[in-house]
Amino acid sequence: MKLRKIIPIIGILIFVFLLFRIGIKNILSSLISGNLLFIFISMLLVPIIIFLQAFKWNVILKKQKIGIPFPIVLKLQLISIFYGFLTPGRIGSFVRIFYVKEHTKKKLSESMSNVVLDKALDFFMVFLFALFGSLLLGNYLLDNLIYVIGIIFAAFVFCILFFLKKERSAFVLRLVYKLLIPNRFKKDAKNSFHSFYKDMLNIKDLTLPFILAFLTWVFIYTQMYVFARAYSIDIGYFYTIAIFSISVVVSLIPITISGLGTRELTLVALFSIFAVSADAVMAMSIIGIFITNVIPSIAGWYFTLKKSHQL
Repeated sequence: MKLRKIIPIIGILIFVFLLFRIGIKNILSSLISGNLLFIFISMLLVPIIIFLQAFKWNVILKKQKIGIPFPIVLKLQLISIFYGFLTPGRIGSFVRIFYVKEHTKKKLSESMSNVVLDKALDFFMVFLFALFGSLLLGNYLLDNLIYVIGIIFAAFVFCILFFLKKERSAFVLRLVYKLLIPNRFKKDAKNSFHSFYKDMLNIKDLTLPFILAFLTWVFIYTQMYVFARAYSIDIGYFYTIAIFSISVVVSLIPITISGLGTRELTLVALFSIFAVSADAVMAMSIIGIFITNVIPSIAGWYFTLKKSHQL
């Protein structure tokens, strides 16, 4: 079996290993013992988070003068959750690009920058919170992990700031264009580059989306804290956020579907520092996956079955 066929299922194998290592009966026992009030509160946060995600993207679309009605943006956000849930590293969420192209009749390259900017802001927040988490948990973690996350965060910020400017991007990509792009594709590649940057936003235009991205992730991590409380995991709000923020970074490694397995392994390891039982952590993660991913994905799957003119 080729390596590329094995890599995407590594996380699933880790998840199955954890189920049997911890004990399915123990996990089920913890799962049904969850506090229903906290689980209900966590469910109430789902539409708020999805609304904030859609509103952030909608602001970027409006800044680029792309007139897609907000109800459609909201439905496309649900569709992206569905595809993101099914793909390693949630790369499927970029499917929105094709829906923007179909709705606006723009070129594919013209439809990309708004989604890329939206995802870039999310990645920025993921690494920002993970950096906070690694610093807060510094006494419990390997020093190298703090440096790795810090370096990745710094590199990511540098790339965002650098490639926001068309001129700087052209300078770097010119070498790729000359050496790696076949002659028969050079014209299309050049046109696509210019189309991509046609409506690119500047830092000032991204102020409101940046604030919305921050609020979105505050709500996401608060929801995760509520999940933890549902299973009597109470190590403090900020320590809980710190652990989850690091697990989110690990879940982005594209060796599984939607971070399954790698996220749970990280959570079990980090919560064990505070003597939290592995079965409670697994139960919390499973109910979290169901509420934050499975339920919205069902709605997203429904909208994928409808024709684009019905959205």
